[in-house]
Amino acid sequence: MAINDADKVLSDFGEILLSYRKKANLSQRQLAAKCNTEAADIGRYERGEINPTLITIIDIARGLDIAPYLLLQDLK
Repeated sequence: MAINDADKVLSDFGEILLSYRKKANLSQRQLAAKCNTEAADIGRYERGEINPTLITIIDIARGLDIAPYLLLQDLK
């Protein structure tokens, strides 16, 4: 995967995460508390600045009370 492709995937993941967080009516801080991470990291994921691990994706999905695949299914 080329760097530009990776940047697009991270950006798209961030948009998906933001959408689900807003649907759950949670702040970054609230979501971070539910998935044992820092609010700043949630912001970085949403902005596509850092690449979450698989475990992080699962933790975030649990915090949002959704299946992890929902955070990934629309990535291309």
